[in-house]
Amino acid sequence: MTAYVLALIGFAVSVSYRSSLVAPLLILFALACALTAVVLTVAAAVRARVSVRAALTLAAIVACTSSSICWIFSGWVSGTPDDYSTAVLSAWLAGGAGVAASVMVGWTDGRNAPGGPAA
Repeated sequence: MTAYVLALIGFAVSVSYRSSLVAPLLILFALACALTAVVLTVAAAVRARVSVRAALTLAAIVACTSSSICWIFSGWVSGTPDDYSTAVLSAWLAGGAGVAASVMVGWTDGRNAPGGPAA
């Protein structure tokens, strides 16, 4: 939970003060929050005994999902899709696909873990 909060604070700070004189300090703070969130997430994955393969797959899913949402809205700014509601719907679908893929990876990793249901 702390990792999510730090990531949210870092994101909010990084997008809030672009034209400020203290923007470089705020960006450093946002990067520190993001790095701390990554460390906490890795620590939680190690403690939960998540396999390396599942962790790397989840990291790839996060990168692909967030990139696709960014590309959707970048395309909307450029005119494709031309309607904001279409871009929002597409972003929700991309996010939902990312969540579904993450659940499937977690479910598969849990079933294949030593001492799991498949054992």
